[in-house]
Amino acid sequence: MVTVSDLDADERITVTQRAYAWDQPVAWLDDDTLAVQRLGPDDELMIDGVALFRAPGYERIGMFAGPSGRMWTSMGRLHVVTEAGLEVWDPADGARKGVVEGFRPTAHNPVTGTFAELTGGQLRTWR
Repeated sequence: MVTVSDLDADERITVTQRAYAWDQPVAWLDDDTLAVQRLGPDDELMIDGVALFRAPGYERIGMFAGPSGRMWTSMGRLHVVTEAGLEVWDPADGARKGVVEGFRPTAHNPVTGTFAELTGGQLRTWR
């Protein structure tokens, strides 16, 4: 289950139900659009991908197969860490727009849009 807390109204809103699917990546694309990874109602039946929900009612406004991994948003795009590297996805058309091969960040600065990876004692960044 994915829930969102409305602190002003002191309530929790269920965005989507997912049996046995825990710890799924989520990210806000903008002030009103929530991206939630994995498609389907049950962990054993899910496929890799992203569903998009629009606040405040959290109706699903889109979905596409593909992304799976740590996920952030920057400049209206989804950035997903995969085995190949950092993939960049356009949620408007559900297409992968590029990949930064071999770069697997563990942090993102939303103010600067910079992604960071610490590997082999070296800090690597990409923006």
